Amino acid sequence: MQAWEERYYDMQDARAEGITEGRSEVIRALIETCMELNVSREDTKERIKAKLQIDETAALDYLNLYWKEQA
Repeated sequence: MQAWEERYYDMQDARAEGITEGRSEVIRALIETCMELNVSREDTKERIKAKLQIDETAALDYLNLYWKEQA
């Protein structure tokens, strides 16, 4: 593989990583906003699934990661 090919693939990998990180930040912000607006956990999950076209398992994973129970 030539040096320019390696740089190209490195750039592609970095781009994919950036997209993934950005998506996670959008989901975190959506969850926090829903919490601030007192949207239920179930409705928040459905919103995540609908807006971001992800499956039930992924939506639950994000909820478990970012949903903070209010004291």
